[in-house]
Amino acid sequence: MTGDSHPDEPARYAALVTLGSKQSSAAACAKDRSAAIALLLNRECRDLSDVVRGWHRRLL
Repeated sequence: MTGDSHPDEPARYAALVTLGSKQSSAAACAKDRSAAIALLLNRECRDLSDVVRGWHRRLL
């Protein structure tokens, strides 16, 4: 610690590092959740597309 630093400075730095790490983890979780939702929507759309194709074939 330098002579002009505040006594709480190391604790504040550690708290900021911890907060940054938590924010990064939260961002990663949000990104994973978004990817999972996109995958599920893609599957649902594919299934719906198959249903519509089946109806179309029956109408022809």
